[in-house]
Amino acid sequence: MANHFRNLSSAVLVAVVLGGCQTTQQAREIKLLGFEENASKGKGGGPLEGSDCVFHVFGYWLGGHPTLAKAVMNARKGRNSGLTDAVGGDEGNGDGGVRYLNNMSVSHDGFDAIIFGKNCIKISAVGYK
Repeated sequence: MANHFRNLSSAVLVAVVLGGCQTTQQAREIKLLGFEENASKGKGGGPLEGSDCVFHVFGYWLGGHPTLAKAVMNARKGRNSGLTDAVGGDEGNGDGGVRYLNNMSVSHDGFDAIIFGKNCIKISAVGYK
């Protein structure tokens, strides 16, 4: 009986540890994302990229977690997030003149060098006006 309990508790411990290593994916590919109600075919604006990044220094994160919404608004403007955004950078409304994004892909990026690190959500898409 004690051996069975030990095996069961070991299995639960392994499941908890492996479950803690799991990350979630917010989105991977989005075919069409519109910002206006006008659904007519637009004029190609070319490829766009954008990101939302959060930095940390000595384990203290400057700002909250990166968000998909801010990454999309930055992609609409055609800009990437930087260190200045974490300390009171541009918080504009995101109106970049792009009516919709097509074939959008989302990826995660970053690094952790113990005393300094970065966590990003990156967007790449084709913009239409």
